[in-house]
Amino acid sequence: MPLNSTCLAQLGLRQSPFESSPEPRFIYDDALLESLIELAQRTLAQSNALVVITGAEGSGRTTQLMRLLGLLPDTTAVIAFRARPNTAFDAVEMTIRHTLRTKSAAPTTEQPLVDLLADRLRNGAAQVLVVDDAQLLVTAAIGQIFQLRRRLIDLVGQAPRLVLVGDHTLTQMKWPALDKRDEERVVYLHLRPLSREQVAAYLRFRLRAAGGADPETLLRRAPLDRLHQGSHGLPAQLNSLAEAWLLELCQAPPPVPAAPPEPPVTSPPPAVTGAAATKLSLWQRLLARLTGRRAAPPSAATSIKADASSPAGNKKTAAVLIPIWQRRWFIPTAVGGIMIIGLVPVFWQWPYSPPPPPHQDGQFAPTPPLVETPATPEPPPPSVTPVATSPMPPPEPPSAEAVTPMPPTPADVPPPAPATTDPPPPAVAPPVTQSDRDWLMAENPNHLTVQLIAAETLATAQGHITPYGLQEVRFISTRARDRNYVIALFGSFPNQAAATQAVNALPARLRQQGYWIRSVGSVQDSLR
Repeated sequence: MPLNSTCLAQLGLRQSPFESSPEPRFIYDDALLESLIELAQRTLAQSNALVVITGAEGSGRTTQLMRLLGLLPDTTAVIAFRARPNTAFDAVEMTIRHTLRTKSAAPTTEQPLVDLLADRLRNGAAQVLVVDDAQLLVTAAIGQIFQLRRRLIDLVGQAPRLVLVGDHTLTQMKWPALDKRDEERVVYLHLRPLSREQVAAYLRFRLRAAGGADPETLLRRAPLDRLHQGSHGLPAQLNSLAEAWLLELCQAPPPVPAAPPEPPVTSPPPAVTGAAATKLSLWQRLLARLTGRRAAPPSAATSIKADASSPAGNKKTAAVLIPIWQRRWFIPTAVGGIMIIGLVPVFWQWPYSPPPPPHQDGQFAPTPPLVETPATPEPPPPSVTPVATSPMPPPEPPSAEAVTPMPPTPADVPPPAPATTDPPPPAVAPPVTQSDRDWLMAENPNHLTVQLIAAETLATAQGHITPYGLQEVRFISTRARDRNYVIALFGSFPNQAAATQAVNALPARLRQQGYWIRSVGSVQDSLR
């Protein structure tokens, strides 16, 4: 359900921010997407270029494709169409002829398609053939497109640049072998799902483009976890969920601040009059003696009872608060406290005798008897046969780093502390080393390498590679459009066939997340 004008005004927006076909200013961009588009644009500037863009359904393949085509020079003739299920090559040829006919007054039906394209290439016209949802083409149609491209290269030395867009099954189709001269002009790009941080940035960008002066106010009320998990990071599904979230905000009533609680109103107890005022209980008289004050008459809460002859005699007396000095536990507590206060001086003056001093060997000396007894002669010492003993080894000298204290007395020895094991220090990711940069600069710029990821930080790039246990991965710091990136490169290969064989040997899950086969020279040009 689209957002109406009342809802947009309530949210402080001028138009709906999450439409499925937005204006160009609503197209989200970040550092990673910008690096992909820049790489594709630089590749299409070369003749005979081939760009393959893959991504899941709803990942924004078509949106990023339109953004890429908008960056091409105005002199470039773009022939673009979207394939349907089981599209054959005849439909592709018909679309190419129809597009050329609308852009040129010359007839296009009499010439073969190869000659028709060759004449325009000889005139210096740059042409780009774009196929969206290319995975819907039949396998034979893709083979004929590559055959047409090969014939044009042999005939005039060049062919229209080719852009194929589709899901991951596009890279699993059997393609004809590419010429060695074209291997360095092939780029594979993969659109990954948005992370939770990218989802927040995507919402903020769209809300600001829709006229939101303060998008942070709405983002504080956004269920980011629900939007990220529900959309799986795909922009198409995220737009639907975000629009439903804004509709919920419009339909929900505004929060009403809670009123401060009113102070409780207590009514004073009724006055005690009559004979009840003159009656004093036993514990009240005892309290008067202890405190030295005159006892007050009992309160209405404990002594007043309804008259049996009155109509209210059969009703229970309303419960009111009982003063603290009239509670049952007050007198015993007061008496006990007075007794404790009186016993404190007695214990304070109790005689105290200090313990006798210990011997030098750490044992307490025996207490001398109070009554002196006559001394008895000591018995003669028994005869002891001397036994040869080996001399004790000399004590080890104390360490210079620590001083051994005197042995404490048994009373001073603390109980042994439980043994603790320190956790091992966390592994620290190695920085981008100079050896990786030296390796790159020493490689042949005409060779090919496999770029596995481009991240803004080294930790993100290493976290993407580490789970797979790859050893021959180089982390290179690059710079593009005034932004810094860390890319992970795998190997250096002399041709496309060797690079493709190495890619097929990578873990399947890593291949599904995307890879880019690019020339080493293009990476050397993008160094910081």
